[in-house]
Amino acid sequence: MKSRGVIQIMSGLKNFDDNLIQISSLQTYNFCPRRYYLLNVECNDINYGNELTAKGSIEHSNVHKDKIEKRGNFVKITDMQVNSQKLGIIGKCDVVEFYKNETGAYIPFLGGNFDIAVIEHKRSELKTDDSDLLQLTAQVLCIEEMFNTNVSYSYIYYKLNNNRKEYEISKSIRRKVKQKINEIRDAEKLTSAPQPVYKRYCKNCAAYEICQPKKYNIDKYIEGLWKNL
Repeated sequence: MKSRGVIQIMSGLKNFDDNLIQISSLQTYNFCPRRYYLLNVECNDINYGNELTAKGSIEHSNVHKDKIEKRGNFVKITDMQVNSQKLGIIGKCDVVEFYKNETGAYIPFLGGNFDIAVIEHKRSELKTDDSDLLQLTAQVLCIEEMFNTNVSYSYIYYKLNNNRKEYEISKSIRRKVKQKINEIRDAEKLTSAPQPVYKRYCKNCAAYEICQPKKYNIDKYIEGLWKNL
């Protein structure tokens, strides 16, 4: 795990020849457009992270130990790569579950018809926005395109309280995913990062030392006073 520290050097600008958006970026962008730009466009990823991200990485590595599990008419695949050519997104699902059903989608590598559910693993339900659901929905949209099917419900498993919560993949959240993808593409064309808006949860952000939201706002305040002299 990389240690947290003040970042002075960018590791380079993003290569726009590869126009695919990482599914995990939807959560990052929805949480904070500035953090997305600093990490994904300016590539300020050296020493990125804190204790919370370290715990999350360890927990996700535990999820991804076993690749395929089969029990009767049930198959579970972990760390499954997915993509959508229509949306231009790519990523991995923590867990995809297949339930044999003759009316389900035909899955070539399983040689049969199955109903499908996606399960995204998260540490806790601390977020107050729909970032986790956006990520889950993007994964579902990939699965639907890959297997020519429809997935109406999927799940987020919250490790801290051992709770597997069902979510409807509604038309409104599907529209929001597509909207966020368009916003991300527009953000990547910017020549500088969006201005920070300091909020109470900023101090727990893994990119806090990169962003420096308090210092930025103080500098802007002083600059404004100077201009008004």
